[in-house]
Amino acid sequence: MNKIGFKNFRRFINFQPIEYHNITFLVGRNNSGKSTIVKALLLVLEYLKSNDVSKFSFANKSLEDANIVTYERAKNKFANEDFIKFEFTLGQFKFDITITGKNSLTIVDVDTLIVTDLKQHFSFLIRPQLKTIKISKSGESKEAAEDIDANQLASLEQIIESFEEELKSTDQKKSSKEYILKMEELRNLKRRRNILAHSSTNIEAKEFFEIATNYFYPKDLEDIIQYAVEEAKSMNFPKFQNLPENKGYRSNELKDPYSNYISFQQYGTIIDDSLSLLHEELDKINIYYLPANPAKQSALFAIRDKGNALAQAIHDFVQLGIETGTEAYRFIERWMQNDDGFEIGDTFEIIPRAGEAYEVIIESFEAKIPLADKGMGSIQAMLLLFRIACIIHKTEKISYNPLVIIEEPELNLHPALQSKLADLFLEVYEKYGIDFIVETHSEYSIRKSQVIVAEG
Repeated sequence: MNKIGFKNFRRFINFQPIEYHNITFLVGRNNSGKSTIVKALLLVLEYLKSNDVSKFSFANKSLEDANIVTYERAKNKFANEDFIKFEFTLGQFKFDITITGKNSLTIVDVDTLIVTDLKQHFSFLIRPQLKTIKISKSGESKEAAEDIDANQLASLEQIIESFEEELKSTDQKKSSKEYILKMEELRNLKRRRNILAHSSTNIEAKEFFEIATNYFYPKDLEDIIQYAVEEAKSMNFPKFQNLPENKGYRSNELKDPYSNYISFQQYGTIIDDSLSLLHEELDKINIYYLPANPAKQSALFAIRDKGNALAQAIHDFVQLGIETGTEAYRFIERWMQNDDGFEIGDTFEIIPRAGEAYEVIIESFEAKIPLADKGMGSIQAMLLLFRIACIIHKTEKISYNPLVIIEEPELNLHPALQSKLADLFLEVYEKYGIDFIVETHSEYSIRKSQVIVAEG
């Protein structure tokens, strides 16, 4: 389940989180807030991909088309509080991001970032400006904790003893990869043994815990969480007693706060699995924003014409080395067709001109016609197809599931062709695993999507 919500952002004081799925249409009147949802999603995803959780940027290069620029323009004009909060859910993880700053700034401070594993009920509260992180767990999922008993400890002692004997008798070189991995496994076993031993010395484990620590160097989200987890894992009672804030306390006075670490260490494996899944979810974030750019009717598409979206899409297509017969090339040919396509032609050819521009030739019924001589609907459809083809090509090179956000793909299209947009998005999702959020005013696209849903 993926959700996006926010407070004090643009036209909304409190926009409750809404879900979006594999193909989502955003529909509404002008100035109803469709683009606000898109902008919030773009900003949050770019932030989570950044390497510094302490800063939130409205000036990221890939967000130029979002046109927000400063904190003042982002914050709701009627907000009583001087902050913006985003709530974003990605799979089983929820991210709560609260930001604040001076009105004129394009990069502002992140006051708090809370990452919650909704399934395992762990949360990581990071205050980047103070460089603190608090790890906590609610009292749910009792079955997740590992039981501590004498039999388990005795069994672990036997495993360690057997492992040590095996390492003594091995012929492997101490510098070999196999030997190093086995030594690491032995250290992990001993650490687990020590945790169990301390856990059974009259220190009661709890079904919930709360641990706070400082961090200094890491700025990356995953590194900060990993640092805090490793700190907590390495904590034993003598080390806890020697912390500066615990000096002067008697041993029995420290057992209750130390039980937080015992409880945490019981969930060590589950937390590691949760962090691995968090890494996978963040690693999968790949977002493409295709703003509503009316195509231009140009004889040549100049490479340096940054204001011409079609010229840039053609240039990207060429730079990616997409050739005739490749999957991405065939995708464009399939959707150019007169039958079940956008009625543009049978195939196409891109001809470089003096290294400065491209000419696109459309072949239709054995006649060759420059794309510039086709109608605006055909030119607009080719812009969309070139853009999607580039993303398809990238999915072949790396395994990932991109999210494509498109504004008003129906521009200049005949109503009959607008309805085919729903078929296009469905095919691209099913065949290439590409998700879509489509901001649209096209009733024809929506009606066709309803037919698709009704049929199955």
